Amino acid sequence: MSKIIDAIPLPPVYYHATDTSYWREDGKNTWMKINETSAKSFIADHGYSKTATAGANSEVERAIMGIQSSHNVVYVGPLAGYASGVREMAGNLVLVTTGPNWIESKPGQWPTLNQVLAGLFVDSELDQRPYFYGWVKSARDSLKHSRWKASQLLAMAGPVGSGKSLLQNLITEMLGGRCTKPYQFMIGQTAFNSHMFRGEHQMLEDENESIDIRSRRQFAGNIKTILTNMNQNCHGKNREALTLQPVWRMTLSLNDDPERLLVLPPFDADVRDKIIVLKANKATMPMQTTGAEAEAVFWRKLVAELPAFLHFIEQYEVPVALQDMRGKF
Repeated sequence: MSKIIDAIPLPPVYYHATDTSYWREDGKNTWMKINETSAKSFIADHGYSKTATAGANSEVERAIMGIQSSHNVVYVGPLAGYASGVREMAGNLVLVTTGPNWIESKPGQWPTLNQVLAGLFVDSELDQRPYFYGWVKSARDSLKHSRWKASQLLAMAGPVGSGKSLLQNLITEMLGGRCTKPYQFMIGQTAFNSHMFRGEHQMLEDENESIDIRSRRQFAGNIKTILTNMNQNCHGKNREALTLQPVWRMTLSLNDDPERLLVLPPFDADVRDKIIVLKANKATMPMQTTGAEAEAVFWRKLVAELPAFLHFIEQYEVPVALQDMRGKF
């Protein structure tokens, strides 16, 4: 029997040496942490014997040792741009415990969201919506297929109450429902960035942004690194850094008064093509938004229209004039 056991694949259990923990699927397409005793019971349910013979380990014990050497993962957790499961990345095994929650597109109307976008991005001089549509289309295509692609920061500058943050929250829903806040890392206020790897949407929103030139240049350097390099250094507190390959996108909202615009990095040749800056207009919302209940009703209406909007995005043809040589659109 031992030769047969040695020849068959190991049970679907994985070992994370850093935490000395074991992981298995829970039946809901997510992964759960278990201790060694539970791991052995799970292995036994796959036909391995717990009974040891004279001078030899049991089949379960041998399976545990095999799992520790062959099913050893260097990272466990959500990972931006990936469904749950085990994959090889930068020469190591990683275990993605949960994936994004995708809104599936379907034909329909999206009049409320259309009014919001028109109010934000259309004025007497310019219709900026094609830039937004193209950015969303590229992001969804890349993320849904776990296909890394260099991207651009989408920045929106406008007055308070124009709907910038509202749109960022809707972008989170469009990109799988997970966002993180990377700003403190990006300006050098912390060396740890492991939280960033858990969300597809890297959201910079009305924070205590720094306008000194040193922080702005560091911000510029991290925009370039985060959005144009496939391999990213993931560093958690009290953990060794490791290389992962997240698939993510980044947005920034900021007020449009002259001082706050200085949050943006200097637009030199190194960063100019890595940022899209849209002017957000102050417009009247198409529904009542005064009070918590009205805001909740408005939000639910917008979210209900997202499947139709995303169907429009999938059919949308980006104007040739907006398709740059790097193919970000």
